[in-house]
Amino acid sequence: MKELFYEIIKEARDGHIVIGEEVWPIGFNSVIYEKEKKVKSNFSRANLSTLVVKDLDKFMEKLDEYMSMEISSGKKVSFLNDRDNLKLILSYLFVNATTEDFLNPIDYLNRKIDYLKDDTFENYDLKRELDDDLLGCFLSVHNEKQTVMMETPNKMCFEISDGKNVYLLPTISYGFHKLPNGQECCYIYSLLNPKLKSNSDEENKFQKMIARKLYKVNKGVLEEESDEYREYVNGTKDDQYYPENISDVSPSAVISLSIFMEMLKEKNVEEIRGVSYLPLRYLSRNLAAGEVDDEAKRESLNRRNDKIQANITDKFIRTFRRVAFHRGDVTVSSYPYEFDEFVHVQLARENTKVNNEFLATFTKSVEKSDSMTR
Repeated sequence: MKELFYEIIKEARDGHIVIGEEVWPIGFNSVIYEKEKKVKSNFSRANLSTLVVKDLDKFMEKLDEYMSMEISSGKKVSFLNDRDNLKLILSYLFVNATTEDFLNPIDYLNRKIDYLKDDTFENYDLKRELDDDLLGCFLSVHNEKQTVMMETPNKMCFEISDGKNVYLLPTISYGFHKLPNGQECCYIYSLLNPKLKSNSDEENKFQKMIARKLYKVNKGVLEEESDEYREYVNGTKDDQYYPENISDVSPSAVISLSIFMEMLKEKNVEEIRGVSYLPLRYLSRNLAAGEVDDEAKRESLNRRNDKIQANITDKFIRTFRRVAFHRGDVTVSSYPYEFDEFVHVQLARENTKVNNEFLATFTKSVEKSDSMTR
């Protein structure tokens, strides 16, 4: 494994990792120490993340444990060649790392190992009938395994169905890790809209109908926004500044995250950390843009990349703030780079009323019962 690791950090220095016959735009610097002596240094670009391995033996021990678990998990991989599959797994270990993970890779590996060991929601499969505005429809929630290319081994899936047609809510990639104080913490990496291909007019009609209903989650929110934001929305303030707000989020993402919060409460999880930025995912797009010869097009791609990342990060954070607005049991205590790089969220154990009746329709469907997981 050490030989393969060295191969990857050497190729990553140039921003080109070769897997199979493909070249992947994955780049980072690295500094490796063994018994407090620097044994490797691969440094090429100041704007890349730098992997700092302070104790090579301990790092390799944990890396071997992690890789063995990934291999034995039975996940599908892309290549027929075993070595290329190992290289893919190892490469995406770094693609899914945070900035601090690069500085503390042993802690990161411990967290990744915990993600793989966790079975909190392993067999979660819930189906409940929704009342009120969605009478006649069902909410289904189930856990699903993910490929090694995703941030976590598990994602929670949410859907609304009338028995024939389906509306998919955003999925949540998550993992559990025990903090140094012994507290169980849930790390949330993404809220992603799954792709559903509609095959009939009836399915399209159902999805549009549900999408319209979901906007009821927005009731009363704009009235709580600042005068500055309301002026911005109404077009009465003519400037380029985009005011802070909790309105500009996807209603479906608010619903998914609120349901998941209810599920975490059922498991007595009180600490949540939102991961809003993975540097290699952002930098890989910049590396790809750097291969474009035309300077104007290259600059345009970089600007677009900055805009995409800002939108991803801002909406992710804003969705946590929005759920906290609706739920008195949710508190956002700090934002990325105030304390560390995570969104820190606390979840109180007591049952606090949701201030939006439509949103409460969903959260009530995940109340504790004998058949919550089946």
